[in-house]
Amino acid sequence: MYQFAEMGVYCYYYAHLDGYVEGLRGGMRVERRDVIGFAGSTGNADPRTPHLHFAIFELGPERLWGKGKAVDPYPGLVAAVKRAK
Repeated sequence: MYQFAEMGVYCYYYAHLDGYVEGLRGGMRVERRDVIGFAGSTGNADPRTPHLHFAIFELGPERLWGKGKAVDPYPGLVAAVKRAK
């Protein structure tokens, strides 16, 4: 699943999902804490190790995720956890 940020600067990519929440469709707005899918082990993953492949891409002017620059999500996730405490 690809999710595009409102400002069009970032694309969030979720892979190896076992399924999506019923009713999810392209162009739909999702909010923080909304369930969008369920961790799985698709692709070349071991079926005994369900996981989420998450990636962030900084989009260029053409706004194509495949041409975006990969962003390390770890610093942003750590900062979000600290803010939540």
